[in-house]
Amino acid sequence: MLPRLDGVRKGSVLQFLSEAGLIAQDSPVIALGGADLSGANLSGANLSGIWLREADLSRAHLVGTLLPHADLSRANLSGADLRRANLTGAALKRTDLTGADVRGARLTWTNLRFALLSDADLSNAQLITNEELAQQTKHLKGATMPNGQKYEDWLKDREGRGEDGENDSPS
Repeated sequence: MLPRLDGVRKGSVLQFLSEAGLIAQDSPVIALGGADLSGANLSGANLSGIWLREADLSRAHLVGTLLPHADLSRANLSGADLRRANLTGAALKRTDLTGADVRGARLTWTNLRFALLSDADLSNAQLITNEELAQQTKHLKGATMPNGQKYEDWLKDREGRGEDGENDSPS
């Protein structure tokens, strides 16, 4: 049913399922892993603890959305608008965030292991440092770091200071 709906209706269905406790991470009644939620409008929704592994949320609108402890591992969030979203403790392992707008998002204890963040904008992302981001993620080419600096410029500055890290190559 989801692929036939527009972004607003996809958002309404997901919000209903979340409020009804049908897609909670600890015991989902309805599995939405791999679901097509591309373009969904979920701005401001409370999706705490939601389980959306491998879901397609490309170009989704998640401005100010509450996603603490959500499992979005291996999801496609490319081009998604996550400005000011709360991703505290969320699992974003191997998630594609290419070109995503993550400005001002809260990233406390967020698992970004091997996430793809090429061309993403992480300006003013809260409670994560450039160093933590570079250690966790896989691709940062063209990304804007939490301090507002482009990844490649940040790397040059870091190398100039003689610092080493796990993600030294601009991949």
